[in-house]
Order: sequence, then C-alpha cells, then structure tokens
Amino acid sequence: MSGANMRMAPVIAGCVASAALLATLASACQGGEEAPPVVTSTAAATTARTATQVAARTPQATATRAPTKTPQATATAVPPTATPRPPTATPTATPIPSARIAFTSDRDGNAEIYVMNADGSGQTNLTNNPEADYLSLWASAWSPDGTKIAFNSGRPGIIYVMNSDGSGQTNLTNNPDSGDSEPAWSPDGSRILFVSARDANSEIYVMNSDGSGQTNLTNNPEYDDYLAWSADGSQVLFVSWRDGNAEIYVMNADGSGQTDLTNNPALDRWTLPRE
Repeated sequence: MSGANMRMAPVIAGCVASAALLATLASACQGGEEAPPVVTSTAAATTARTATQVAARTPQATATRAPTKTPQATATAVPPTATPRPPTATPTATPIPSARIAFTSDRDGNAEIYVMNADGSGQTNLTNNPEADYLSLWASAWSPDGTKIAFNSGRPGIIYVMNSDGSGQTNLTNNPDSGDSEPAWSPDGSRILFVSARDANSEIYVMNSDGSGQTNLTNNPEYDDYLAWSADGSQVLFVSWRDGNAEIYVMNADGSGQTDLTNNPALDRWTLPRE
C-alpha cells in the first residue's frame, strides 16, 4: 500500500462517525490529496457517536400542548333575599259575658224582667217598673253580643231595649196603642223584627236596633206573626193566615219573595199562641 493509502485508513474509520466528514474524505481520496488529520480524542469520538445516533433516530412526533384555557369566573348562585314580613298579630279574644238567663216573673206583684246566672244564683229584677214588662215568647231577648235585652212593655212605647244590667231602658217604637210586640234581634245585631197592629191588622215589621227605619214587611190584610230570623239574617220565617189557616211562610229580609212552605189544611206554627 502506498503512503497516501495508509494515511487514508484512519480517515475512513472516522468517516463512519459523521456523514459530513465522509463526504470531505471522499473528495480528498479521489483527488489524491492528503486528508487533514483526524482528531481521535475521546470528546470527538463521543460527539461523532452522538451525531450518528441522532441521524439514525426515527423522528418522533412532537406533542403539541393544548392551549391553556383562561379560567372563567364561576357564577355563584345567590339565594333570593327574603322580604321580611311584618309580625303576625295575635288575635285578641273577645270577652264573652258570663252565662246568664233572662226571664219574666210576677213575683213582685206584676210582670218584670229578671236575670240570673246559669246555676240559678244572682236572681235580679232588671226592669223595676209598675207596668208589665215581659220577654218575647218566640224570639231571643238577648242581643247577639249579650250586652242588651229587648222586651215588651205595658208602659207607653211598647218595645224597649236596655243594657244587660237593667240600665239605659229606652223606648224604641214610641207608638202607644199600636200593639207592637215580640222584638227579635237579627244575627248581626243591627236590626230588630217585631209584630205590630198599627195598620189595623197584625203585620211583620223591621227596624234598626236604635228604633229608626220602621218598615212593614208583610203588607197583607190577613194576620201575620210568629216571626224568626234565618241563621244568616237573609230571610225571615213567619206564620200567616192568608190562605184561610195558619201556614209557615218564608220571605227575604226586605219583605220580597213571600212563599208558603207548609201548604197544608192543618194549623202550622212552631209555638203556642199567647193566651
């Protein structure tokens, strides 16, 4: 082997490590020129091997990082603010008068109106008048709130009202010799039914609780009496002889719609007549 070829041997070995060096050496060999000396230090060899390994690797796909999302503000649900309610007023109970019973008695020589407790104690004369005073036979004498009593009287005026202790006795009808009697409180206490013969025969009348607004409801030539309110105050029951015998009728509180309920040849009523 010529001297030039012997110098090429180490160069060829180095060419294996680097494609770039190999191309340079090949050019030198072909031209017969002397190749530059090859550095055979450890660092150079390491560099050559690393380059070879890099060149020989299959390119790996580079992972693309997903764009970082900008944190979004999270809406926090805010519960609705409750509107404060005013405190509920505690109902105040209306005082109920102690149970009492009103009745008529002639124990003092003439008819008077008395009151007593439910157990019979405390019997007291309320009217204390020389004329006859008596309660209705078929209607409640007590006002619905228990504070007043309506009654018939032989003194001028006929129908009176007083406080439940006997004070404030007041003439309501102020119609002497009219035959006014049997006062009956409406369920709400605002009106009083009564019977009157001021129109020459017995008729059903109504008035306000102070005696004003006295009005004939039945307006019939036959005898009408025995009155009573319906529970809601919208109607009035009464007895009439307009069909030739006593029948039970009903009418509206203003006197309209008078209707025979029993329609029977017998005598129909719900209490005995006054003797």
